[in-house]
Amino acid sequence: MLSVSRIGVTRSDVMKNMKRFTNWLFLEKSAGVSFLAIALAAVLTAAGTAQAATISKTDNTDNLNLTTSWVGGVVPSTNDIAWWTNTVTAANSTVLGANQSWYGIRISNPGGLVTIGGANTLTLGTNGINMTLATQNLTLNCGLTLRNTGK
Repeated sequence: MLSVSRIGVTRSDVMKNMKRFTNWLFLEKSAGVSFLAIALAAVLTAAGTAQAATISKTDNTDNLNLTTSWVGGVVPSTNDIAWWTNTVTAANSTVLGANQSWYGIRISNPGGLVTIGGANTLTLGTNGINMTLATQNLTLNCGLTLRNTGK
């Protein structure tokens, strides 16, 4: 084990500097707010930022605004990616049922063509339409809005 004194610094110097740093960390003020408070606020803000969840489509043709249309019973929202996977075993033609706003849509390997229709509008965030692993086509027969959310 390397001792502190071997590198030319005494234990007393280290303890003195640690005490100065600790005092600075807890007492330093910037516009009346301590550095620790600013750091803590930044960590809590980052921890509270919503992450995009991927929500899989169930094997049915229920309207996409219904909980029964999604695995886990959660309708995708602006922070979520709607995902068609092999849980959909055949061609899947469904309607929005209401205006929907998702972070994105991903088509991977459903059992057939995916068609989304209806008189409503689908709004997609910056994740857009991901067909990278698609084994089937996607047809949108509904209004479509693409937005930049800055995520």
